[in-house]
Amino acid sequence: MLAEILQDDKSTFALQASYKSVGKEVKKIENKMAEVRREVNATLVQIQRERDILAQREQQLLLYAAQQNIDIPVKTGQALLESTIVLLTPSEPDIRARQQNIIGHGESAVHAYDIIVQDDDIESDEDRLQAELG
Repeated sequence: MLAEILQDDKSTFALQASYKSVGKEVKKIENKMAEVRREVNATLVQIQRERDILAQREQQLLLYAAQQNIDIPVKTGQALLESTIVLLTPSEPDIRARQQNIIGHGESAVHAYDIIVQDDDIESDEDRLQAELG
């Protein structure tokens, strides 16, 4: 039966035209698929870039938070020490000069009046305040 159809010139021409038409459609589909693949790859690259930027920002925020966890207690301790000095020496005319006479860091600080404030005292006060607030 196929042999009979192929013998007819009209049928052969129609089959060839159909074959060319299908070939063109296949090429269009292949081109469209290649374009979609390129778009998907570009989107994946962009997503990866954004993910890297977010990871870097997260790291920066974690470092900032860690530094704040160090800075806040240090500044709180300094403020507590300064306020204690001010309260204990209200008649002192040059408090700033006296505050600069504080010697030592870390475990204890000694003022010119021989007042010793231990870090443990500050930490226990902070713990007590946290317990009262919590």
